[in-house]
Amino acid sequence: MRGLAKFRWYIFGDKFLYQKEGIPIGGPVSEAILEGVLSVDEHVFEQFGWKVFADSLGIPGTREQWLSLARYVDDVFAHSYWFCPECVEYIITLIYKQTVNFDKACEGLEDFNGFRTIKFLDQWCYTSWNTTYFSFVCKNDFFPLLAR
Repeated sequence: MRGLAKFRWYIFGDKFLYQKEGIPIGGPVSEAILEGVLSVDEHVFEQFGWKVFADSLGIPGTREQWLSLARYVDDVFAHSYWFCPECVEYIITLIYKQTVNFDKACEGLEDFNGFRTIKFLDQWCYTSWNTTYFSFVCKNDFFPLLAR
């Protein structure tokens, strides 16, 4: 990771630039470094933080039984039928508080034919009590093809 952090060359248009300090966001190594750092936060929460949180509320079971989480680089998808939105935001804060703060986005959040829908990156997520479907977003957002 230290070697990657020293790699500060990146392409901007048709120019090669060198950033003197920090890591270029969107540069060739920023995704790898962010993935490594945030994965550590997630591992620590799964191993230790969830138990403390669940015990404080008196709820049994694993995090997966109460909250679905998916992350791609610096975007997080969180879904729960059990926790209120503010509680889900609090859990996200607990997981990543040492590293990053996420902004809340609810693009496309609505109910559709018995499913709760939300846009996440280039996908639509359709969730019901027992199923989650993902569908790629079409250019005109018409006729999404459902896939598991």
